[in-house]
Amino acid sequence: SNKVLGTSAVVAHNATITIDFNPDAVDRYRLLGHESITAGGTSPAKLNSTLLGGESATTLFELWLKPNAPDLVGVATVEWSDEDDRRHEVRQEVHRRQFRKSWREMALTLQAAAIAAEAAEVLRESPFCGVRNRDLRELLEQSEEVNPLLSKRDSYVRFINILRRTEAVRRGVDVSE
Repeated sequence: SNKVLGTSAVVAHNATITIDFNPDAVDRYRLLGHESITAGGTSPAKLNSTLLGGESATTLFELWLKPNAPDLVGVATVEWSDEDDRRHEVRQEVHRRQFRKSWREMALTLQAAAIAAEAAEVLRESPFCGVRNRDLRELLEQSEEVNPLLSKRDSYVRFINILRRTEAVRRGVDVSE
């Protein structure tokens, strides 16, 4: 019926990702974009989703790593049921050596995702933004520190321009063209 209707079939349902952080390595974490998991804990973070053909999911955490701590940061476990209700599981250890030393060295997609997630938190006035005294002006300053390859991508430029216009409107500046 999916082929007749032109819709994608469910390829994974009851898909979950669980991150078990190593409390000896992680001081605290925050799952960006979700209020239900707050900063400060190291208990397992778990999300549930259904994925259609061609879809993917991303989970973005902000971590506070302990200095001089073990290399093992945590273990990510992805579980899902296929169309025949067979359960599958993939586990992946996460180590400090997998992290980049600087913001500019991070993958372009991670830089873009971090800027977008932080923008969403600022715009919806997340309680975490007040704690860190963030607003769009600070975020726009950070957006200029991304890898130069990202700063030249049309989609990124358009997104940043939307944020600039939004910040201007918030300050009462007329942005009509």
